[in-house]
Amino acid sequence: MVNNWNIKPIKANDNISSHNILSKRRFNVTLSLLNTIKSHLMYYPTPNNLYYIWGLGSLLGIMLVIQVLTGVLLAMHYVPNIDLAFESVERIMREIPTGWFLRYLHANGSSMIFILIYAHMARGIYYQSFRAPKQ
Repeated sequence: MVNNWNIKPIKANDNISSHNILSKRRFNVTLSLLNTIKSHLMYYPTPNNLYYIWGLGSLLGIMLVIQVLTGVLLAMHYVPNIDLAFESVERIMREIPTGWFLRYLHANGSSMIFILIYAHMARGIYYQSFRAPKQ
């Protein structure tokens, strides 16, 4: 592992208090963890023609996960009865903590999924991803 911070290891004969040693060790562990995460997230070889539009499929997957999670959380409080349905939606909006946020996230997420699907399909048609590669 490459140490970009030039931190020297703690030696046994250093005159440092035990609290300072623990905090320096914790700092070293945190740095090594951050360097590991950084090396796994930032230093992968990528092609030069990779644009932001190529991430639409990943965004679509993330939005699908958000839709499923918010749908399950909203379904826990919704009552599918003709007499109680409106009251259950009012209860979700007013009494449940962050219920209003979950409902709006679920409602706007469905629109976002359609926008992302159309953009993802448009990208595939524009770049002709449906054709076999030319050899």
